[in-house]
Amino acid sequence: AELLMDIRRSDQIWLRKGRSLVHISSSCEDRDVWKFTLMKCVEPVPSSQRGGANDSEVVDEKHVDSQFEHAKTLCINQQQKAVVNAVRAEYFLSQGRVELAAKYMAQCPSAVMPFADTAIRLSLPMLGTNESCRNNSSKANEALANSNMALITYLSEKMKTAKSKHDSAVCTTLGAWLTELHLHEREREGSDKPVYLRQSHRHLQPVNHALLHQFLSS
Repeated sequence: AELLMDIRRSDQIWLRKGRSLVHISSSCEDRDVWKFTLMKCVEPVPSSQRGGANDSEVVDEKHVDSQFEHAKTLCINQQQKAVVNAVRAEYFLSQGRVELAAKYMAQCPSAVMPFADTAIRLSLPMLGTNESCRNNSSKANEALANSNMALITYLSEKMKTAKSKHDSAVCTTLGAWLTELHLHEREREGSDKPVYLRQSHRHLQPVNHALLHQFLSS
């Protein structure tokens, strides 16, 4: 067989074999572009392409985030966007960027990431329970065990969605939970750590106070 193409019509390709001539066409050529772009986002970067430790991590994270955003722009429906958000969340969670991961988890529909399962997954490491955290990376469990901020981020994003829908019941429930979490973060910095750690974490207290004040004001 022989492929034929006229330079005047570069969009048309023909296949000729013997006395047969077949026109080759594609009706949806960009159908899976979003999927291939998403696969590239989670491919590990070879060590030979990395620079200094700290700088390269920042650059890699920005590059990967922009790639995820590009994959999302290529989606043609909400189902594809939900897959991108879920993969994006799992990627940053595996890297220990738990607050960023929680933000994208909150954007996933309940069919992809159920609320109860996700909230439990973000809260159990802080409680010292590892039974339901086996799917998390060691970086994720370590970050989740040190702070409730990932859970706070997740619940805050969910409450924004509830407020946009004027769902007062959900807002009240999440608001009460968030208030307790903010108070726990403030108290934990002053009471749950040895004296030498309290000194090193004293700078976090104004931050937690500001976060609580901002949350209650909003």
